[in-house]
Amino acid sequence: MTAPIRLIVADDHQIFVDGLSEVISKISGVEMIATANNGQEVISKLEKMLCDVAILDIHMPVMDGLQTTKIIKQRFPRTKVLILTMNNEFSLIRNLLQAGALGYILKTTGREEFERALRRVEAGLTYFSEAVATELARQYMPEPAIASTLSEREKEIVALVAKEYSSHEIGNILFIAPTTVDTHRRNIMQKIGVKNTAGLVKFALKQGLID
Repeated sequence: MTAPIRLIVADDHQIFVDGLSEVISKISGVEMIATANNGQEVISKLEKMLCDVAILDIHMPVMDGLQTTKIIKQRFPRTKVLILTMNNEFSLIRNLLQAGALGYILKTTGREEFERALRRVEAGLTYFSEAVATELARQYMPEPAIASTLSEREKEIVALVAKEYSSHEIGNILFIAPTTVDTHRRNIMQKIGVKNTAGLVKFALKQGLID
């Protein structure tokens, strides 16, 4: 008989730990052997028990998920790390992967995806939530490749926004409604990973969309 996958779950919100415990109890071949409210508790428990996967939040008191991951990889290399968080900021994702985490999923993840991530990480494979994978791809994609994802209409709008035309003025120039311009603008900003008009201007200059 195959031994169960042994888990330790660390999160400083007890109500979340309780909810996750309920989810884990319904997954066959998995056993939650311990819980913790911070990274220091995780390390203390790993000193006393064998664990296959540590499921860690990032923001915890005493010792956060990043420092905990580093220590686990140094002292308990057989224990795999799966990050479960609300944060998909690129710098955190990068730092945690560099520290040794194999998986990074968001707390909005459903039960089926959680189980898939858990089994892949336990097998020594990587797994990322779709939003996390998209952020990684966007950050590592060369800028010319990012620009190539824009349609000609979107490039026109970027250029006009960068030249400080309002949505109403752009609509008049391109014969489309101002609300359509705003929709395009939001989609463009999401595609190229900027948060404001200044970011659009910088992108337009680097891509040669404006002089």
